[in-house]
Amino acid sequence: MKYLVFTIFSVTVLISCASLSKEQCSGIDLAGRGKKDALFGSSQYRFGEYESQCSKYSIKLDEDKYRQGFSDGLTIYCSPYNASKAGREGKDFNYALCQSEKNIYLLPEYNKGKVEYYNSSTQETKKAITELENSFSQFNEVFKTKYLDSSSDAILKQRYRSLADAINKLQREKNNLSKRQLN
Repeated sequence: MKYLVFTIFSVTVLISCASLSKEQCSGIDLAGRGKKDALFGSSQYRFGEYESQCSKYSIKLDEDKYRQGFSDGLTIYCSPYNASKAGREGKDFNYALCQSEKNIYLLPEYNKGKVEYYNSSTQETKKAITELENSFSQFNEVFKTKYLDSSSDAILKQRYRSLADAINKLQREKNNLSKRQLN
């Protein structure tokens, strides 16, 4: 179902991108468009699509305005609250957009939201367990690659402990889901 919704959304976005008129190009709110793109988890390379459409009318777009809006949108998109909300709503979350070190908590928050989402639907319990196991694996790989090599730093040691606690909590939640499935 979520793939159907994603497909419909993607087609809608592609159609809207392909049909920018001269009036739309000359009146486009680039900061707003950039922010909206970020809030939907889209790549900032969408600017190139807009630029290509508007170049047909010899209209030059201000990439700096777009990037500022995109940056503002990322501040919201890359928040733990938004990651958790996406999980609770059963939506995907584009981690690749969130490059800041403070965003290492996004995956655990997303997974907590996913647990809530799947708890509300007992039919989806098996799927939740599989996705959580995959997420744990992905999270551990990211953590090992990014932080384990420099664990001599006191701040990183504290982050490691916090992340290990978050992983353990999610493992307990996964086990609870498994137990519910058996009942």
